[in-house]
Amino acid sequence: HPPFATDPGSQGAFYQALVPCLMRAWAPALQTANMPVRMPQVVTTAQDVDTPCGRRAWNETAMFCPRDNTIYMTARYYSEVEGRTQAGAYLGQFAHEFGHAIQAMSGISGAYNDASAEAGEDTAKGQELTRRSELQATCYEGMSLAALQNGGVGDDYVFPALQDSANRGDEYTGAHDHGSLATNRRWIDQGFYKNRVTECNTWLAAPSDVD
Repeated sequence: HPPFATDPGSQGAFYQALVPCLMRAWAPALQTANMPVRMPQVVTTAQDVDTPCGRRAWNETAMFCPRDNTIYMTARYYSEVEGRTQAGAYLGQFAHEFGHAIQAMSGISGAYNDASAEAGEDTAKGQELTRRSELQATCYEGMSLAALQNGGVGDDYVFPALQDSANRGDEYTGAHDHGSLATNRRWIDQGFYKNRVTECNTWLAAPSDVD
């Protein structure tokens, strides 16, 4: 992979190099399940950006938009708002958004959107569905980090990425839609250490496991 730096150009090159690696890691599982294998596009932006899923401001977290199969990485948010300088945090957040791309390829996103629309996004039920979706993406992120580690990406990238994600949760969103810190830590570790798709089925998990 190219050397990491926080400027948008370097970030963009880093993410572009990651996508084919992650696709190689995930394609066999998708093909076995007869799911489409569609490589997501990546837009790394230093400005506000208009997407088919709405406007994303430069000072908001990254986003995956299933409507155009694109990961939008908000380069300045992580460097300027959060003050992150190490590659691990960026790798972790990219792998999380890639987890959402896997959900889209496997039909999970569509089912989640339908259920969420029915429940109402801001209801307790709607927020629980969002937590299940986000925590599954985080579990898939753990699996992606395990695959990258097996593929030769250094532990100096992989373990800081795990640590960064284990320290994320609802406090970044101001809503109960990503789960507590402890819950995030549990799911990222589960994905990384167990490294099996079946271990990431947050939809069947007890409500207390997605709190």
